[in-house]
Amino acid sequence: MHSIRRIWQWIARRRTALLSSALRGAAYATGTGVVGLTFYLIQQRLGSPDGPAGR
Repeated sequence: MHSIRRIWQWIARRRTALLSSALRGAAYATGTGVVGLTFYLIQQRLGSPDGPAGR
């Protein structure tokens, strides 16, 4: 029981850093997704050289 209290105290002391890291991770993931989607759409618009012939 004492160890659970220590864990919660550790989280409470580092809450700002943990939230900052979570927000940064979400921002990186969103940016990566947007860039990936952009390149996918460009590839579809220009036609992929790896795609089937006759497109």
